[in-house]
Amino acid sequence: MPIKMIVTDLDNTLLRRDKTISDYTADVFRQVQDHEVLIVFATARYFRTVEEWLIPSIGIHPDIVISLNGAYAYRDSEVLYKATISPDYSNTLVRAIRERGGKITVGTSRVRLSERKIEDTHKSFSQPCDFSENLTEEVHYIDFHGSSETADEIISIFPEIRAQKYVNEMLITFIHKNAWKGVALTEVMKQLGLTSSEVVGFGDDKNDIDFLKTCGIKVAVNNAVDEVKSISDWICGDCDNDGVAKWLEKNVL
Repeated sequence: MPIKMIVTDLDNTLLRRDKTISDYTADVFRQVQDHEVLIVFATARYFRTVEEWLIPSIGIHPDIVISLNGAYAYRDSEVLYKATISPDYSNTLVRAIRERGGKITVGTSRVRLSERKIEDTHKSFSQPCDFSENLTEEVHYIDFHGSSETADEIISIFPEIRAQKYVNEMLITFIHKNAWKGVALTEVMKQLGLTSSEVVGFGDDKNDIDFLKTCGIKVAVNNAVDEVKSISDWICGDCDNDGVAKWLEKNVL
């Protein structure tokens, strides 16, 4: 059965380690879309960083974005899936984290609020915040800069959230317990009438495993962690050497 959807993680999968892509990769993705194959970004990134900085910088316009490890999936202005944290629950959660000395950044549907000064120009939508006032919007995620032990304690107290940890990063993200890339992708596929055999996925880190298992063809980049490689059907090239694009050119185009 022909491939109708390509689902790819971004950092260290589609993106090179310097957060760029080559002209060759951009051209391959344009050819994929010319063949009427849908492109989906499935990322841990906040959707506003994808829309306002990443897409313009790399020149690839996906048909669908699954952001924040599955907390939010959308096509243009259409919401396809959402698993967010209510304002009241978020306010209680924020207080509990800050009582334990953790530094946080909170992403809502409108703006990102941070205790830390944000230096990067592409993150200009971030606003400094001391969290003295209650949040009034649904929260997509809370980034936590603190110990893993504190994170484990927090999730034991708050059953409506889970903690997403990353390999080689001193960061823990609290998100809704139903925010998973695979859950969001399953819902997207259901709405589009696609089967797993029509979908190929690319990933590198542990938070990609659940969505890769939803894809009929699972591809790990060569720099992926062993856990991802062990569940994959294929190993493509390294993220710094156009691994995803070269696999697509050979097997899809």
